[in-house]
Amino acid sequence: HMFIMGYAYHYSGSSQAGPNDPLYGGDPWSKYALDWSVEDYTNPSYGAPADKIILGLPLYGFRWSVSSNTIPATATSTGSSIFYAEALAEAQTHGDLWESNSETPYWYDGSRQGWYSNEESIELRIQYAQSESLGGIGFWALHYDDGDSDLWNMIHEETTDEVIDPGDDDDDDDDDDDGPDYSDDYQADA
Repeated sequence: HMFIMGYAYHYSGSSQAGPNDPLYGGDPWSKYALDWSVEDYTNPSYGAPADKIILGLPLYGFRWSVSSNTIPATATSTGSSIFYAEALAEAQTHGDLWESNSETPYWYDGSRQGWYSNEESIELRIQYAQSESLGGIGFWALHYDDGDSDLWNMIHEETTDEVIDPGDDDDDDDDDDDGPDYSDDYQADA
């Protein structure tokens, strides 16, 4: 299998703030995005069979000081990485915005833009990987999400044929009855 690192399309040194893992390229972004990479890696002339490709997705993003809240915004500083859980908290504080061309969330706090992944954007990427008959998905890095059970439940639902009974709580150390919690199943060993 081949693992495509489907991230860092925009990175700390980028001159513009933008999506770490744009699902689609094109205006206002370049052509380089997850769809372009998958097409390139599966090109019949020189690529691998789709079922041998694992699409790597980030559980982190970047934030940059920017000149304005335009899309794309000119970065006025080197960007810094931000883990999934922290990015969601920032979005909750500053407002969760959505860039529809790349299918990516971001936030703006008056002087910085933060681009990251959330449950919705990851779900769209999983569905894309399935529609392209890829061999699977992977993440960099497990634990950046702080054990977000909603995220891992969605991943489980999107990547298995198992029917989940919403009243079946298989997590013995959780007293609420909001359904199964698969987050422990996907955590890296400490």
